[in-house]
Amino acid sequence: MKIPYSMVAAVPLEQRRAHMLSAMARPLPRLERRPIDELAILHVACYGPSLNHTWRELRHPIISMSGATKFLADRGIIPDYHIDMDPRKHKVMTSLPPVKGVTYLVSSVCVPAYFDALQDEQVILWHTVSSNWDDDMTWIAQHGDQDQLVIHPGSTIGLAAVHVGGVMGYRKFHIHGMDASFEADQRHAGPHAGKKYTVSKVWPVGKTKYRTTEIMSNAAAETLNTFRGFPIIGVFYGHGLTQALIRENDLPNACCADQFEKRARLAISRVNIADLPPWNKGETAWDGFLDALEPED
Repeated sequence: MKIPYSMVAAVPLEQRRAHMLSAMARPLPRLERRPIDELAILHVACYGPSLNHTWRELRHPIISMSGATKFLADRGIIPDYHIDMDPRKHKVMTSLPPVKGVTYLVSSVCVPAYFDALQDEQVILWHTVSSNWDDDMTWIAQHGDQDQLVIHPGSTIGLAAVHVGGVMGYRKFHIHGMDASFEADQRHAGPHAGKKYTVSKVWPVGKTKYRTTEIMSNAAAETLNTFRGFPIIGVFYGHGLTQALIRENDLPNACCADQFEKRARLAISRVNIADLPPWNKGETAWDGFLDALEPED
């Protein structure tokens, strides 16, 4: 799906890289790749308004973000992980103070004050693409973090949770609050210190017109593209634009939580990955794929 609106960086590249230099100078462990566990499920708690209706269905391990971590802690649920990659100052107010018992997965682009507030907590540092993947990998290596992972998560922290979750060994994700639309006048499940967005766009899916914004519309399109293009399985809870698009497009590897028959099939599904050799001139990609399959496939 084409991303509907142009992407605009939250802060200038120079400011992001100044944050990165500060973070890289701290003696923090870096994100490391773990083997895929085909049976494990990571529950992702985004901060969309539908989290108000589904949070009781969360199960550990949980990765949360933005105000969702405090939202859950206030209800007696301590997430296993909190993730952030926003370079703006307001994230310190939205995501902190820290919740004891949570491991914080913080991108190097976050403001130094964020790391200062976490000096007594368990923190794992990771790098996200800031401009161009190759340029960023080169810059990071030149400034002291050779051979480190650089994640290309897209524009939203919800998708970052999925990509980082994949690096941590998960292929199955149960996703809450990834709505990309308003519920009444609410963009989030609770208080948020960032910019106050108002409805600026309407995206019809079926008979419902979802009230959204340019940024949230981009997020919905990116989510659909992610589940189309990656060997992952997703179950989406709640109701919103993203969930409606997942339902409408009927992807083989994703469904909504109330699609019980399909959800049951996905629960026992496995992802098979074939290493495809270059196919011969005159062949199609499909021919090359078929040539690579084993008889049992």
